[in-house]
Amino acid sequence: MQNLSQDKIIEILLDVNFWNGDRFCGVERPSYLENIFRLAQDGLAVTLIGPRRSGKSTIMNQLIRRLIAQDIPRQNTL
Repeated sequence: MQNLSQDKIIEILLDVNFWNGDRFCGVERPSYLENIFRLAQDGLAVTLIGPRRSGKSTIMNQLIRRLIAQDIPRQNTL
């Protein structure tokens, strides 16, 4: 197993998050986002479950994009 340096980990993460700009997040699903956002604001842990390729990561990326639009710093997202 290869040990990755912190710099290499950051380099990898730069390609898959919103730190350097917006990413395409598919068609927004407002009803899902509102429910998830409401639960998260109440301090509850939110878990998205579903079959492979059902849009779980896409919904989370849309949530991150919404948080950034509400002035959460990009660096605070992953």
